Amino acid sequence: MGRLLFHAAALAGSGVAGFVGAGSNPVAGGLAAALLYLGLRALGRRETDAWGRRLVAARSGLEGEDRKRLLAALDVLDRGSPDVARSALAALGEGRTLSAGPMVSWGRACLRLVTHRGFALGPPERWAGVTAGRRRSFPRLERSLLAPVFPADEPALAAEAAVVDDGTLAAILGVRAMLVGALLPAVGNPLHPFFPRSEQDLERLLGRRFLWFPRARLAAAARALQPARPLLPPREEAAVLFLSHGHDEAAAALLATADAAGTLTRRGRALRSACLVLLFLRDGGEVAVTPELFARKTREILFLHTAEFAMTEGSPLLDSLPDGPRRLLALLREKRRFVEALGAQWARRPALGRPLGALVRRVAAGPGAARAPRSPRRFLRWWRTRGRAADEACGYNLRGLLLLREGRSAEAVAEFERALALDPALAAAAFNLAVAREESGIGTGDPADALRKIADGALRGSRVRLLLGEFLERADRPGEAEREYRRLLERDPMNPDANLALGRLLARREDPEGAEEALRRALAARTADPDALVSLALVHLDAGRPADAVPLLRTAVEGAEGDQREEARYLLHVAFRDAEDHEKALETLDAVPDRYLRRDERMLEEAALYLEERSRFDRAQRLHDRLRELRARRGEL
Repeated sequence: MGRLLFHAAALAGSGVAGFVGAGSNPVAGGLAAALLYLGLRALGRRETDAWGRRLVAARSGLEGEDRKRLLAALDVLDRGSPDVARSALAALGEGRTLSAGPMVSWGRACLRLVTHRGFALGPPERWAGVTAGRRRSFPRLERSLLAPVFPADEPALAAEAAVVDDGTLAAILGVRAMLVGALLPAVGNPLHPFFPRSEQDLERLLGRRFLWFPRARLAAAARALQPARPLLPPREEAAVLFLSHGHDEAAAALLATADAAGTLTRRGRALRSACLVLLFLRDGGEVAVTPELFARKTREILFLHTAEFAMTEGSPLLDSLPDGPRRLLALLREKRRFVEALGAQWARRPALGRPLGALVRRVAAGPGAARAPRSPRRFLRWWRTRGRAADEACGYNLRGLLLLREGRSAEAVAEFERALALDPALAAAAFNLAVAREESGIGTGDPADALRKIADGALRGSRVRLLLGEFLERADRPGEAEREYRRLLERDPMNPDANLALGRLLARREDPEGAEEALRRALAARTADPDALVSLALVHLDAGRPADAVPLLRTAVEGAEGDQREEARYLLHVAFRDAEDHEKALETLDAVPDRYLRRDERMLEEAALYLEERSRFDRAQRLHDRLRELRARRGEL
């Protein structure tokens, strides 16, 4: 406030002097006004700085010599010598907890906030020990944590982050929090004791200037520097700062050391995965990683470590992917690039070995692959010789699926046979081979022989026998399929997948009692499974018991997602309709989107007719129009 008053006085005095002098000599009058303004402005700055220093000292809680030393340090800081001031303030803070004012002054000295020019310039050594006062010096780390928007030497910063101690990190983050926490309320408040420099300090801390609406935009940007969430442990908090400003290598190094010490929290493990994904993306040429790109790539990369490349014909997951097998082939190539890029980093950077090694080995372990070596160089040799064999088998399997979908069954059979030659235990390729041979009539003997041979083996018998039963159902051999499911249940009577498959098969074979028994066992083994709930509800609906189906379908709607939820919701409408509770039936049908109804003509026609019966003509007309359009495309109209 004092600075504002002196500034106003300087303007008024220079204006009067200029007006008086302009009558006799305009040039001399203007010069006198300018000199008077500069003198009064300098006086105002000096006096308000002195008043601010006395206010900080009065609120510091220090007495006697300590207060004098604080005043001297503040005076040195205002005179433009932050290096001397920070040493004095560090010595003053030894063995005691300073209040907010001295801590902010210490932070300003660390950030070299004394003039409009020269911020964060000079060799990194000038930043050594500016906040921590410890024996170790981490100049790049301290500067990057206090002002993370400024560029840094990334390898050198990561090297410091790999060896920093928790005490130093906590001290740096504490100074930063005190600095931002005290400066932030001062923005826009002329009565605040730190107002004269708060806007300049925050601009330098943020590394930017705002030309339009500076105060509001500055305050909004600065609030992001103060986390509203509870603070994480020092290494994870520092990693969050580094990640948010693009220092991915330093963040990865901090999290690697925390992981090696066994102190990573659950959120820290998520941050570590984010670091590795970002490093991979940037090594792959993605310079600007947007949130949307990061989210999409993360989903795809985390998909890479699963066995889902071993896709079977008719898999719902395969149909849900854009371009189906073609997209998976692209992901498989990306997996290879991912493993080779991060494997090379693992070999080059021992500090990142534990998180990188674990992730690379996890991604590399495809279906049927042996356990990957733990040494980086041995891992790379294993990957280039034997490790990629399972992926190559999956690649042949996916190319066979593409050919099968194009109607080229003979070529598809050859691709599936190549996949089995590379990986004889790849059940998905054996299933797809059986489907291709069944549809094309190629070959002699039972098409399911290869799949049955794998199922009879000692390993992975459960999943493979389910695939065998699924193929036998598809080939219209329900009796054999039932025997395979029951054979599996002899070893594991509560197997949820086998009970679900058996229950659905018995329902199609018009055995409602056996179907209900099997589906209830599936629900007992896997509570609230949407597939089992919907299948059991269908058994009740077919038996004319809609009231028994309603609670099952309500639970399924709550637990399912996507199209599965819409299927359960439509069946819930059917249950209410059959129970003649038309108010709830209409309410439930209103929640089913048109896009789902359009997927099945029978369902679309049923919904349109029911809406007509209940005088809901607008939506009924819309559904009828869509039904006519679908039939016209097939040439029925």
